[in-house]
Amino acid sequence: MKKIFHSLLVLLCTAALLCAATLPAFAEGAPTGSITINNAANGETYDIYRIFDLESYTTGENGKYSYTLSKKWAAFKDDTAFTTYFKLENGYVYPKENYNDTTAADFAVKALAFAKEKKIAHDDSTVAANKTASFSDLTLGYYLVDTSLGTLCSLDTTNPNATIIEKNTAPTIDKKIVENKQLVDNNNATIGSKINYQVTIHATKGATGYVLTDTLSAGLTLDKDSIVVKKGDDTLTAGVGTYTAETAEHSLTITFHQALLDTMTNDTNILVTYSATLNKGAVIHDGVNKNTVKLKYGKNSETTEKFTETHTYKFDLVKTDANNTLLAGAKFKLYDAKESGNEIKLTKVDEHTYRPAVTGETGVVIETLGDAPITIQGLANGTYWLEETQQPAGYNKLTERKSVKLENGNNTATMEGTTYNPANNGGVHIVNQSGTVLPGTGGMGTTLFYIVGGGLMVAAFVLLIAKKRMENKD
Repeated sequence: MKKIFHSLLVLLCTAALLCAATLPAFAEGAPTGSITINNAANGETYDIYRIFDLESYTTGENGKYSYTLSKKWAAFKDDTAFTTYFKLENGYVYPKENYNDTTAADFAVKALAFAKEKKIAHDDSTVAANKTASFSDLTLGYYLVDTSLGTLCSLDTTNPNATIIEKNTAPTIDKKIVENKQLVDNNNATIGSKINYQVTIHATKGATGYVLTDTLSAGLTLDKDSIVVKKGDDTLTAGVGTYTAETAEHSLTITFHQALLDTMTNDTNILVTYSATLNKGAVIHDGVNKNTVKLKYGKNSETTEKFTETHTYKFDLVKTDANNTLLAGAKFKLYDAKESGNEIKLTKVDEHTYRPAVTGETGVVIETLGDAPITIQGLANGTYWLEETQQPAGYNKLTERKSVKLENGNNTATMEGTTYNPANNGGVHIVNQSGTVLPGTGGMGTTLFYIVGGGLMVAAFVLLIAKKRMENKD
C-alpha cells in the first residue's frame, strides 16, 4: 500500500499546464503543511485544489494512509476521471492498479477540467515573485497545482513542508519572413507585392489558453485567404477541436481550442503561415512597415513580442538642361529591364510624386516639372530603367533607357532652388541637350548667298565691259 501511495507523491501535470502534487502525510502535532514552488515564473498565478483529504496515517516502513474525497469534490466520485483510476469503499479512496506516475498526469488534467466545468473554487492562489510561489497553513491532502506552465511536483510524505521545483518552461514563438526559401527578419518590397510570413509556436506539454495575436502596420494588408495552420506536419482545419481565426485588414487572431492543446508535447510545434500585401499606405524608408506577433497562454501570461520589418524605397528624377536647370515637359516610363522587359505601372500621388499602381488603378506617364524634381517611391531594392517617351520642346530625346539603382536606401537629389547640385551625386540626373539651329529657306542664310552671288555677277560684268573697251582701242 505504501508503494502505491508513494507513486502519488510525484505527479507531472501535462496537457492543462498544471501539476499534480501528492499530499504530505502529516505527523502528529503538525496538522497543517506548506508548499513552496521554486524557480516559479514571475507574475504567474498558481492555484491549488485539494481533491482528497488525508484523514489519518501511520509512519514507518509499513505506514498506512486513509484518504477521503473532499466535500467540494463529492460529485467527482461519479466522473470517469475518478472511476478510471480510483474506487470508493466505505467513503475511503483507493487507487486502482493502473494508477501510476504516468497515468497520474492524465488524471490531473481531467480532474482540473472537472473543477473548471463544475466551478469548484481553488483552495488557495498566489502570484509568483522572485521566482517563488508559496502556500502555508494548508490542510494536508492530495493537491492539484494549476499553472500555465505545468510543474513537476514533489512532496515528502514524512514532512508536511514541501518544496516543488518548477521544471517546465513557457511556450516561445518565432516570427520570420519567407523570401527565396529563406527565413529572414527583414526585407524590402515594392508596393503591391506580397510578403510571406511564418510564425512558429514552440508548444509545451500541458498547454492551455493559447491565443496568437498578429498585428500588421497600416502599410500591410492581410491576405485573409492565405492562412494555413499546422501541428507538426499535419495541416489543421479551422473548427471545433482545432482553432478559430478572426481576421481584419491589419490583424489576425487565432484561438487554439483546448482539445488540440491537450495533444501538445514539449517537442510539438504549431506553424502558422500567411501573406500580406504592401499597400499604397506603406511607410517609405527610413520608416519601416512592421508586423508584430505575441502568444497569450494560460490565464494571463504572454510571450515577448516578435516582429519583422519591411522597407520600401524611393528615388528622385532630376531632368535638366546642360546648365543643370530643371526642365519641364519630359515624359518617362519605368521598366524592369534595359531593353524590352515589363513596364512598372505608376500612379500619381501628387504633382511631384508617383508610386507603383495597385489593383484597380490605371498607370500614368511620369511628367517632369520645372519647379522641383519628381519622386518615384514604393520600390524594392534593385535596378530599374527610365525610358524617355517625350522630350521637352527644343531638346533631343534620349536614345536609350537610363538606369536607376536602389541599394539599401533612398536615392534623393540635392537642389539649390531649381538648379541641381551635381556634387551630391544624388537622385537620377538626366540631361537633355538642345538641338542645333540649322538655316532654312527664306532666312538670313540664303539672303547672304544671294548678296554674295549678285556681287560676283556684277563684278564679272564690269570686268567684261572693261575688257571690251580696251580691245576696241587697240
